[in-house]
Amino acid sequence: MTLEEISYIGQAVAAVAVLVSLIAVYGQLQQNNKIARADLTHSIWLNAGGMNLSLYDTPEKAELMHRALYATAPLTEPEKLRLRSVISVALGLHEAAFNAHKRGFMEDGAYKALEQGARLYLLSPFCSTMVGKPPPRWPRSRLCRAHRWDRLRQQSKTTNARRWRLGS
Repeated sequence: MTLEEISYIGQAVAAVAVLVSLIAVYGQLQQNNKIARADLTHSIWLNAGGMNLSLYDTPEKAELMHRALYATAPLTEPEKLRLRSVISVALGLHEAAFNAHKRGFMEDGAYKALEQGARLYLLSPFCSTMVGKPPPRWPRSRLCRAHRWDRLRQQSKTTNARRWRLGS
């Protein structure tokens, strides 16, 4: 075996080592992406959980939310203002989750659960009067958001109608 043949063998071994190290780096990148995705999902869950807990942490707040979401009694103007803020934050959280899920940064199950929470607000009688149809002068970004909310409300109504027919 000549020095030239040994050099060729060394180059082949080096090429295989480079390929193995590239595969290892790719595997690490995939693992880091999974960890980042889990961290983002966890962060969104913590924010949503903290917000929901703060909405129902006293009997007065829970009673307000029950009256607002199920229209069991009329709301005062300060209560309406408070509920508008709550719904805006909830829908903003849903929009952040929607964008994270669309980009692949959020788990499917977590997004579906947050979507169900947004549906609760969107199906409430209070939100139906608040959102309604968008005025014709809204900027395009708000029109798209209002359309997405309207579509989410329609999907939820269809899903609930199916549940009633199926008896679940």
